Amino acid sequence: MARRKSKPQVFSRWKDVPSTLATRNSWKLRGRKVNANAEPAATIEQVEERQMTVIDHTAKIVKVIHLYHENQTTPTNVSPLERAKQSFFRAFVKPANRRRLIKRCKGAYVTDSADERFWDSSIDEEGWRTFKESMTLQRTESHLSGREEYGIFGGENSCHLMIDLDLHNVPYSLFLRRLNVLLDHFHGKYRCHVQVAERDARGVHMILFFGNKSPLKTRRKWLKEEFQKLERKHPDIYLTADRINALPREERNGIKPVEVFPARQFGQRLPLARGRIVLPDKPLHFIWRRGKLRQDVEGYMDWLIDRDRQYMDKDTVLSFVMERLDLSCAAENSGNDAASQVRVPAKQAATKKSHKKGKLRGKTRGELVKLWNDADLGLFANFNAGIYITLSVLHAQGDSEVDAVETVMRFVDELPDVSICSRLPDQREKVDTDIRRIARGVWQDEPSYTWQVVSAEWEKIGFRLSDKTTWDARRDAPPPVVPSDVEITFTDEEKQALVEKLAPIVFGEKQAKKPEKQERLFQAMALFLRYIKGCDRELPVSALPAILESFGLKVRNHDKQTAFFNCLREIEWLYVSVDYDHPRKSGGGVTHRARRYGIGKAMAYKFGEPAPSLSFLYPPQQMELYSVSRFRRADPRLDEIPSFEDQIDDIGEVQAGTSTKPDNE
Repeated sequence: MARRKSKPQVFSRWKDVPSTLATRNSWKLRGRKVNANAEPAATIEQVEERQMTVIDHTAKIVKVIHLYHENQTTPTNVSPLERAKQSFFRAFVKPANRRRLIKRCKGAYVTDSADERFWDSSIDEEGWRTFKESMTLQRTESHLSGREEYGIFGGENSCHLMIDLDLHNVPYSLFLRRLNVLLDHFHGKYRCHVQVAERDARGVHMILFFGNKSPLKTRRKWLKEEFQKLERKHPDIYLTADRINALPREERNGIKPVEVFPARQFGQRLPLARGRIVLPDKPLHFIWRRGKLRQDVEGYMDWLIDRDRQYMDKDTVLSFVMERLDLSCAAENSGNDAASQVRVPAKQAATKKSHKKGKLRGKTRGELVKLWNDADLGLFANFNAGIYITLSVLHAQGDSEVDAVETVMRFVDELPDVSICSRLPDQREKVDTDIRRIARGVWQDEPSYTWQVVSAEWEKIGFRLSDKTTWDARRDAPPPVVPSDVEITFTDEEKQALVEKLAPIVFGEKQAKKPEKQERLFQAMALFLRYIKGCDRELPVSALPAILESFGLKVRNHDKQTAFFNCLREIEWLYVSVDYDHPRKSGGGVTHRARRYGIGKAMAYKFGEPAPSLSFLYPPQQMELYSVSRFRRADPRLDEIPSFEDQIDDIGEVQAGTSTKPDNE
């Protein structure tokens, strides 16, 4: 008689499950994997109530989770990348509420005629949707790879807190005061670091990481007390609702308390989301992996658990953030346009000029000239946004508030087309009121570091915004690059390095194996090295197709261009000699920083030179090699950024969980 197969043991509570039983994901987090074709040694059954969508009825659903014994598993060799992903999961996801999550997907919540709120996926926009599902390890890996964006809800405990500094509909000056005060207070403590969107940021996330998990309620209470201490020292930053409610009602407009996450009732976007850059000891830019740019989760987790970690200094953090803010969403830039457009006659509204999408960085001077010469909004979100930038420039160039207001009013009088703003034809007094209001906000603080440096650059070419006779000032075009005349040939080892590392980036894995493709690459690299030797100025990565066009290499993709330069730096054929300037714009221009490159120590001998002393710094570790666009160090004119507090010892490390509670729930 055949032996009857025994039924797996059934549990109803997690606390009854012994440590020798766990789910597949739990064993994966412990460095083990379940053997192939292994049958569950036990199960746990959970009863959930779900609301039926078709009829008004609640159904009880039995959820079965499979458990496997330790004898059914074998140890695995965990790669550094997998170990970093698992550490991220333990630190940010595992302490959270594991029964709910938010996900960014197409659609939005709408309310029907019966006041029922539902998700409409036919709406052509992206929004955050709540799901009553588990934030699993697989979903965490999908988030880190950039395929999806997920967020969590607060649970009983937490290893971190996130301060959400929002710029949307918040006065810009208030946002800056908050950011400065909070950075001063937390910099160098509690592993404090900032996360900001790569472009068009509407705020920043300031993350405090504590290592050990502790009750979320206690953590939030502690942070509120810290906020209250800061409010007593800086009464004008308004961090808490209590402080804002103490103001007269008419003074509360545009002032919202700072939100803190994780929270039980609201979802929080997880760190390292796509399109976000984290600033620990340096900007944690995307890295090339499996043919795509992905978040550097290894570098992030290594920094969090490093006892000797360094912090990116505060002035660099501020400059990095300021370059990426979308100022048009601030309260000063969006105050009255929306309301006034409701009263615009239909014919006039139809002819009102619209703005183009894009960023102002590197194009500000040209856009200001178009705005006031041609009445063209261009890249400005609205007319008030153009006024704000104009006043900011005049402030940086040394004009008084009264003179700047008169200058902008004169520009408005000289506009060739009043349809640029719906209030100009018959409500000019409101425009003048807005100009004075925006000017008061701009002159509350000293000009920012970026505006002072930009103003100094414009003065060098004779451009002054208040004087229209200088608006045609231009920089002289640089002379063409003359490549070095040294003849370059590669050794077998150097060719092998090109074939193994660079060819897959340029041609792809399969095409890189073809001899004719490899030969074209060798010829192209010989010219490229000679070009780098003869280039004595900044070289944007987007110039690569023009340099190598005669060789037929398809390198027009920006990710491929970035990977091309990074690969050459990795094998020490190039090094970054200057990393502070911005590429000269022409037409559409380039939106990223340009660097000046030199011949690395591996190729220096071909030009009869000693190896440069800086090439060993890839990937760059010294902050002196990094600074933002137009950034100049040791400028005696700039002293508005306060100094840092001394770094103190951190508390705890990321603790690997040993609970048998499943990681897919």
